[in-house]
Amino acid sequence: DVYKRQVVLALQRGGLTDAAAHLYQQTKDEELLAPTGVYGRTRVDQIHVTEQLTPAIVGYERLDHQNLTDHHPVRAELDLHKVDPIERAEFH
Repeated sequence: DVYKRQVVLALQRGGLTDAAAHLYQQTKDEELLAPTGVYGRTRVDQIHVTEQLTPAIVGYERLDHQNLTDHHPVRAELDLHKVDPIERAEFH
């Protein structure tokens, strides 16, 4: 729908990367793109990262909702050692 496309465009224009889609491009693992909405069967819950963090994406999974919500939570794993040290510098 139009709203969904607007959100995707805004995230892309902001230079953000969908962690699941990024890993899917590397692995072709369909489970990464599984729906997160229990009833709507849509992948509405996503994690987006900045360009600097994209190389650090090493894992992504959809978790069991345990009948507590109508969405499956998602989790991304980042290996910050894969990020340029300049990008990891603390700012004061």
